[in-house]
This record gives sequence, C-alpha cells and structure tokens, in this order.
Amino acid sequence: MRRAGGFTLTEAVIVLVLVGVLAVFAAPRLMDTRAARERGFFDELLSAIRYAQVLAVGSGCPVRVTIEAAGYRVERHQTGCTAGPWITVAHPSRAGGLERGGAPAPLALDGAAPASLVFTPLGEVEDGKDHTVTLGGRSIQVWGGSGYAEAS
Repeated sequence: MRRAGGFTLTEAVIVLVLVGVLAVFAAPRLMDTRAARERGFFDELLSAIRYAQVLAVGSGCPVRVTIEAAGYRVERHQTGCTAGPWITVAHPSRAGGLERGGAPAPLALDGAAPASLVFTPLGEVEDGKDHTVTLGGRSIQVWGGSGYAEAS
C-alpha cells in the first residue's frame, strides 16, 4: 500500500506558529519607511546647502540657508545683493520655492533651530566658522573657509 504525501497536522501547526512569530518581529521593520524618508530628506538638504553655496558664487550675491526644526529654506535678497527682505529662491528644476517642511526628524544647525548659514559671493560661510547640521543620527559638516558641505 502507498503512503499519502503531505504534512502532518503537527508540522503544519509548527510552521504556522513560526510564520506568525516572524511576522510579529519582521513586519514592523519592513513596513517602517521612516529611515528611508529620513535618508531622502538628508540627501535633499545636503544638495540644497551645496546649491546655495554655488548660487552665491554664481550670482555674486549672498545666499542664506535657514534651518528650522521642521525643514529648511534657501533665500536671497529680494532686490539686488543687499537690499530688501530675504525671499525664497525658486527651485531650479520644478515650480515653487526651494524650501522643504516636514522633516522626518528634528533638524538643527550647531544644535539650535532656527538658525542660518549665509554664503558670501566667494562661497565661504559669512561668519567663517565650521558648522554642523544634524538630522536624526546623520550630520552635514559645512566648512566655513570654503563653504564646502559634506556628509559626515
């Protein structure tokens, strides 16, 4: 007589219990998009700081990056290089200003928010000091003498 193939009831129950235990511990990590959003925002912020420095050099006018807990803005003077209030810079590749709210983690410049970096027409940071921008567990180092920004 041939024996029927398949799983016993005990084997099926053990497999279901193991799948359930894995689902309880693995599913929340797979479903959490916070780390991906934080990394994307971090990369966007680094690009915006670099863009502000290049814009200051290219335009010959100071450009400011304002860092707030919830986001950032890239700004320039409304009229000329030194006159008028600061206004948000238009984004180079899409309609609207170069500003971003909704940071996935608190954002700070040298531990404080709000704060700002002003790039001179030479590309340097106006105060000449090195600065650190933090977002969650990541940081951006901005070198005062050159204005160079890098992830650290």
